Amino acid sequence: MTLVDIEDRTTWPEDLTSLVSNATSSLDINVRAFGDLVSEGDLDYYEDALRDALKGRKLRAYHATRLLDHEVEAIRENGLRVLSRELLRSRADQAYEHGHIDAEARRALHDSTQFDQGHELLDLSPRVCLALTQFPFRVPHSLYEQLNNWGGEAQYDTPAWRETADEQVRHLGHPAIVVLNIDASDASVARMAGIGLVHLFVGAHLRLTDIGKYMHYCASIPGSDVEEIWQPGTHHYDQFPGLPGHESSAA
Repeated sequence: MTLVDIEDRTTWPEDLTSLVSNATSSLDINVRAFGDLVSEGDLDYYEDALRDALKGRKLRAYHATRLLDHEVEAIRENGLRVLSRELLRSRADQAYEHGHIDAEARRALHDSTQFDQGHELLDLSPRVCLALTQFPFRVPHSLYEQLNNWGGEAQYDTPAWRETADEQVRHLGHPAIVVLNIDASDASVARMAGIGLVHLFVGAHLRLTDIGKYMHYCASIPGSDVEEIWQPGTHHYDQFPGLPGHESSAA
């Protein structure tokens, strides 16, 4: 199956290239940065056609997180699960079973999620948050929280967790960027927030370097769609010097 990388136009099939070229030609504004495209509603006309062009093809995407070694292996085999209370509890339970945390820390993890605290600070719908370009990795601190704190935003980004979390538990595991090949043809599953996927392709066609919008993927992603996992010490991860480095895992 053809793999399409937004940032690598050599991976774009001819029909996709033609479509994006036509969309770009329709612009009547001077585009200097990706922000100039964000409010360009005329590009929405091409969104459905772009999604159709992606049918039967995979789109490269990235998920920034922090993983223990057993989680790395589980993702390689089984992929990524959508956000849920069950997912967070399962991660805490497995960390306990593998000897990384004690029973008290497991209880604290169970009790301090946004699902259990009810603070409504985050969209808690079932989804996986994805970057579609490498631009966020080049921006200092843009993904610092995701890579520096174990457990995911719905775990660490609560008042209860910030007040009680042990630093050793907070920094379990190592930073990880999960590289994925996803089906982005269905806009109801591969959801963009406030902007079309076509805007990113047009930005790449214009050779803009600041394309940084995210996608909410509203389905679990199977292990067969996991291309690789970048972590500190690998060439791909270390090419981004602003990302958090290798901290020791708690045991």
